[in-house]
Amino acid sequence: MSENQNTISENNNNTNNNTEQKSTQDQNQNKENQNAPPKKDLMKEKAEEIKSLYDQMIKLRKQNLEGSKKLEMSK
Repeated sequence: MSENQNTISENNNNTNNNTEQKSTQDQNQNKENQNAPPKKDLMKEKAEEIKSLYDQMIKLRKQNLEGSKKLEMSK
């Protein structure tokens, strides 16, 4: 009987340790989530960055076309 009781108490200790580890992990994840900007903001930033790059590409393309037209006219 004493072996069964020891096994039960060991199981209870293991369960308590697992619960404590999970709660600690949950707390750490909550802290990380609070420090990270919301996903919507990240998506907006990425979309604005892509839009800015696209606008730059359009401007460069227009400049290139204008330069090509000037070269053709000078020939």
